[in-house]
Amino acid sequence: MRAAAYDCGMRTLIQMPRDVMSDRGWRAALVLLCEQFSRDAEVWMFVDVGERIRWRELLELPHLTPHDRVMLAYAAGLVHPEDSPRIEVSDLVTLPDRQLRSVLDSTAIFRARCLPIWDDEPVRPVRRVG
Repeated sequence: MRAAAYDCGMRTLIQMPRDVMSDRGWRAALVLLCEQFSRDAEVWMFVDVGERIRWRELLELPHLTPHDRVMLAYAAGLVHPEDSPRIEVSDLVTLPDRQLRSVLDSTAIFRARCLPIWDDEPVRPVRRVG
C-alpha cells in the first residue's frame, strides 16, 4: 500500500493513514518526524509513509545539522531496524533537550509504554500511547 504524498504544509499525525498509525514502528517514527520536521518539505520528500524512509538519500540533504541526522537515523531504525544507519549512544545523549525529548517519546511509543512526564510540563497530564 502506498499512502498519498503530502505536497506541502505542516505534517501532523492526524493526516497519517490509520493502518500506518497502527504499526508501532511507524507510529513512533512519525511522532518524531512530525515533532521535529513537520515543516521541512525536503525531509518529507524522502518519507514514503507506510512504505519506507529513504534514509540514505535523506541523510544527504545539505541543510541538515548533525543533530537532525541523528534523529532521522533513529526514526529510520524504528521503521527499518534491519537496514538503517547505526547510531552511537554518545550521539543521542548530546542532542539538545527538545530533540532528545522527541527521541525518548518515540522510544516510549515504540515500546508501547506511557509517555514520559517532563519536569517542565505545567500540569501532570495523563499521557497514554495508543
